[in-house]
Order: sequence, then C-alpha cells, then structure tokens
Amino acid sequence: MCKRSSEYECIGDAEWLEPCNDVPTFESIDFDQSSIATSRTTLEETINRAFRTKVLKQIADLMQYYPNVPLIVTRNKISIATTAPDGFAMSVRTECGRYVVNLGNWRDELVHAEEAVELVERAMRGEIRLRIDIDARGQHYTAEQMLPKGDWIALPHCEDDNIHTPMVGPIRTLFLRNGVDEQ
Repeated sequence: MCKRSSEYECIGDAEWLEPCNDVPTFESIDFDQSSIATSRTTLEETINRAFRTKVLKQIADLMQYYPNVPLIVTRNKISIATTAPDGFAMSVRTECGRYVVNLGNWRDELVHAEEAVELVERAMRGEIRLRIDIDARGQHYTAEQMLPKGDWIALPHCEDDNIHTPMVGPIRTLFLRNGVDEQ
C-alpha cells in the first residue's frame, strides 16, 4: 500500500484495487460467507460510485465546451448522442475498476478517467471514426484514428473484444464519423 497520497497520482486508478500481499485474505479469517459477500458488494458499489464520480466530473468539464451536445447520465453510464448525421453514440461506464468506453458497438477498457474522456472527446470532434466491416457472418467494428497526414489507423482495444472470425464472402465497409466544434 502506498504511504504517500502523491503516489496515487503516479499509478492508475485500477491499481489501487489490486490485492495487497501483506493484508490477510478473507479466506484466512473465519467470517460468515454471507457477510463477506455483502461486504464485497458494498465495497464494489462504493468503488464504482467513486470512479463514476471522477469520470462524471471530467465529462462535465468537457461538456462546457460543447453545450449543444446532448448528455444522458444514468446510474451506471454516461452517454453522448451522435454529433453528426452519419455519426455514432458514445458512452463511458465503470466496470471492475476500469473505465469502459463504447463508440457505437466498439469497446475499450481504460485505467485512467482522463484517457476515457479524451477518447470520447476525440470521437465527438471527428478525429476518431468507426469502421464497420459487414460480411455474411456479421459485423466487425474498428475504431480508427486520423493521423496528421490524413491516413487512418486502427486503435488498439481490450483483448476480450478481439474475438474475430475470418470474413466470408463479399465485404461491405461503412464509416461513421462524428463532428462537432468547440463553442
């Protein structure tokens, strides 16, 4: 465990949730299993609330530059509607100590709230587009970032979303892109 509060700024939010080796585990202490489950649920809810508050504050700061963009805040998720006719919806939610960003049906998990908010802002401004490859088996989503010379490259994303079967038959590709200017 970190001794100084300044160390919190040096590591990611999720790292504070990692198990500590010098603290006894629940299994080594004789507790009633139902109280352990209740305590763990309460702890997870508290952590999620703290993570959600952090990202909500940063999204609120961001949205002051985009007052005409609709923002929907629910108990579990912060959503931003599409900002262009051929755009896509965006959302941020907390899950297991990580920030989960959805750009349309593309998904990534991030450790820092700042990274999640920056990704959403870049998608709102049109610096990130969503590529949808459609074949006989379904759809494959890729978020792409525009490089300074105008080329597009695929963004990396969480590995559990990387279950991709080879494309079959004719492939049709659609591009969705938002676009909004600061006001």
